[in-house]
Amino acid sequence: MLGSELIIRSLHRLGVKTLFSLSGNQIMPLYDACFDAGIRIIHVRHEAAAVFMADAWSQITGELGVAMLTAAPGIANGLAPLYSASQAKAQSWSSRVIPLSLKTARARFKSWTRSPSPPR
Repeated sequence: MLGSELIIRSLHRLGVKTLFSLSGNQIMPLYDACFDAGIRIIHVRHEAAAVFMADAWSQITGELGVAMLTAAPGIANGLAPLYSASQAKAQSWSSRVIPLSLKTARARFKSWTRSPSPPR
């Protein structure tokens, strides 16, 4: 069993039937597991929208709101709306929205430089 399957099965056991996300390569295995578990994915055009929609979903339906975000800029774009929602007196916010982020394998430090190194 893959880690992505464990995560999605756990969400399914918590009653999650819908989640909000902007796709990214790092979370594609989670999408596959969502399809297998019958969890509906609502795609958005910005990560902030996913968090705001998860908050609204939680408040309107009383169900667990889930925003699934990709690594790096994805999670950074979701931080401001997550903070905003946590301050908006949403009912039990901290226990009702679960932003998920999976990291990719890190690149070697040399690949971060602006100019390529000469071959050795």
